[in-house]
Amino acid sequence: MSTGIASTSFVPMDVSEAEDADIKSWNTLFNALKSCGILHGGTINPSEIAMGLEYEEARKESLELKSHLRSVRNKVELVNLRNQLKNREKLDSFIMLESSNKRFDTTLRIDLRDQEPQEAISFLKIHIWIGYNLRTVRHINVITGNTNQDLNLKLKISNFLFHTNVHSEENSIRDGFDIAFYPGQKDAIFPCEEIRSGNDSEVQSWERVLQSLLSCNKFHENINLQDVGTIADCRDFKEKTSEMETQVKCVEKLVEEFISTGQLKLANEWEQHVKAARKKIDNDKKKNSFKLIELRHKEIRNQIIFDLHGLHTDEALWFVKLHLFLFYNLRTVKVIYVITGHGESRDNVSVLKEKVGKLLTKIGIQPVLSNKGRYEIQLPEEQKDFNCLLDNSDWN
Repeated sequence: MSTGIASTSFVPMDVSEAEDADIKSWNTLFNALKSCGILHGGTINPSEIAMGLEYEEARKESLELKSHLRSVRNKVELVNLRNQLKNREKLDSFIMLESSNKRFDTTLRIDLRDQEPQEAISFLKIHIWIGYNLRTVRHINVITGNTNQDLNLKLKISNFLFHTNVHSEENSIRDGFDIAFYPGQKDAIFPCEEIRSGNDSEVQSWERVLQSLLSCNKFHENINLQDVGTIADCRDFKEKTSEMETQVKCVEKLVEEFISTGQLKLANEWEQHVKAARKKIDNDKKKNSFKLIELRHKEIRNQIIFDLHGLHTDEALWFVKLHLFLFYNLRTVKVIYVITGHGESRDNVSVLKEKVGKLLTKIGIQPVLSNKGRYEIQLPEEQKDFNCLLDNSDWN
């Protein structure tokens, strides 16, 4: 019986090519963020903060707990109070960030043209998580394009946004969508049930979020960021991948035929080829998605600014680290401005300024002050290992 296999270019495929290390998808990164749930544990309402919660009120409970700790002698009670204080300090950090940064109307432009819908939506989910939880992004302009393929992507993103219940509007000028995060409305608590995981009463630290992200390992492994080709190369690859998927489907049908006729050895042999081919296609699609993001955002000068005034020093530094890791990997932000204060005296603000500078130097980023109290961080374009980010000696 003729199998028809010899007529397809799928047969001579080198299976070893499919055995490269798995490439991380945007969904891997999103799932790491999702595992942290709502960072403030659902215990505070950002809309109330946006309406004017003062610094002293935000930290009142922390000060009372610290004062009470000095008089406690019972070890069990002491441990419980210290845990309460740690939780309260994490809440304070969120409150102060929300209060201090509500004046910044940061908008990110994200270009998803030519992306596979699954990769595009995962990439968008990450930025929506950032908007709701980190509070340093207020608007996202999503570009989807206007080709026939782009229209399919636009439809799927529109459906996703509808079910996520975010504030979005179609933008016919940019061929995409505008997403807004309003600090004075209920959506600031993150309505997307998909991301409402974890213990709602537990306040997550920025360190915990970064730890979850670093567990994903390197995102650009086997991808040379200085040699990502061109948009045309990425489009050609998509066409070749589509042809490859068609061939794989043909072989899958033949495997089913082998099974139905009792040729189990032959079926098993070709099933292994199919699995290897599927793995290679999946890895190559992820690589292509990274390349497209890199290429599409080279000329988009997105920047983020945030004010660390009033934060506990460790929480502030973890917050800086989190942004460095996220946007180095996402490639959608080129510059981060960090406001620490003038640092003209030896108070907490001056210490924070000094430690942010030490952190940047340790990571290998030249600290540049755009004015006395603000660092300008140019995110590196070259390959960089951020594994040192979990070591809090980075700022000691």
